[in-house]
Amino acid sequence: VDLVYNPALNVTKTVTSVGGDTAAGAQADADGDVILYAIDVENTGNITLTGVTVTDKVESYGATNATAVIVDGFNSGDTDKDGQLDVDETWHYTASYTVTQADLDAKGGGDGDIDNLATADSAETGPDTASADVDLVYTPALNVTKTVTAVDGDTAAGAQADADGDVIDYLIAVENTGNISLTGITVTDEVEAKGATNATYLSGDTDDDDVLDVNETWLYTASYTVTQADLDAKGGGDGDI
Repeated sequence: VDLVYNPALNVTKTVTSVGGDTAAGAQADADGDVILYAIDVENTGNITLTGVTVTDKVESYGATNATAVIVDGFNSGDTDKDGQLDVDETWHYTASYTVTQADLDAKGGGDGDIDNLATADSAETGPDTASADVDLVYTPALNVTKTVTAVDGDTAAGAQADADGDVIDYLIAVENTGNISLTGITVTDEVEAKGATNATYLSGDTDDDDVLDVNETWLYTASYTVTQADLDAKGGGDGDI
């Protein structure tokens, strides 16, 4: 009587948590978010499998070995604790990936998610793969604030201009309030009806990469010299510059 020799395995993979959020469809929105995965490897054939290996790979960002879930010193699922994946047994593994700012800035390589692939193999079978994806939240945003720091040398709050030639000094702060690195930053400063002048960068680019990183705030200075026409026209009619 011939024997049917049918070695086979099946790997499945699911996302169990994103940055601590265990809800289905949880998304990654920050550098450092940790994605946790559960990987199951089932013997779906009729032959005991040996030398089982599982690797976990985030596409374009290298691979890490998955870790077997250990219970009482043995793989979770290895019910008879013989170190072999018996017919109908399912072994359980975990893996994780930490989201980087580069992932967010590049939209996960362009498709808007983190693509993750698990591969299971054994001495008796070929490899089987399963993937799990986590969507990335892409929210570029900036906020600009502006304050008067001095009027003709007077740094008191509410200082007023009262003469032709008074110099008004401003401080402009530009903060990255989103979750994406911002490039090509420009700041212009305009006194209404008087044209525009470029503001001057002061400080804030802490790593000197010319990129407004998440939570960074860049500072700029600008100034305006009051004219006699400003005073005569009451600043265009509303009494201020």
